[in-house]
Amino acid sequence: MNANELADWIKDTEFYDNSDPNINDRMDEVEVMLRQQQAEIEALKARCDSLKEANDGFARHLIINPEKELSLSDTLVEKELLTDDELKAFLRFCECVEDGEEYDVPKEMMIRLSCIGVIKSLPRDWYENTEFGNYIIEKASEK
Repeated sequence: MNANELADWIKDTEFYDNSDPNINDRMDEVEVMLRQQQAEIEALKARCDSLKEANDGFARHLIINPEKELSLSDTLVEKELLTDDELKAFLRFCECVEDGEEYDVPKEMMIRLSCIGVIKSLPRDWYENTEFGNYIIEKASEK
């Protein structure tokens, strides 16, 4: 059941048996919030799909043109494969891992980085770099 389906159920249900006289108004507010959250989820899914497609295209470019040097900012930030915040968060994650520390990048950002393809999600909230992520680290260290 997604948030829209839950919102539909709330819309079709009357909560008259409850002792709170304002319950129906409150449930209407919940319905609106659920629909907004579902819209945000759908937008994030679309962004993830777009980033995965861009990642695949970038990987194909590297395979076809391994000798061509590409600058990190030209290929990642300006082409919108990674935002500045995503790149900073990814580099921070790598720094934490390299130092043997637990990462301090917010979970939401870790999920975004996983959708982009620079890290891979493992069980128990563990993450590891992907080949694409290793390439980004390599290019970032050249700067």
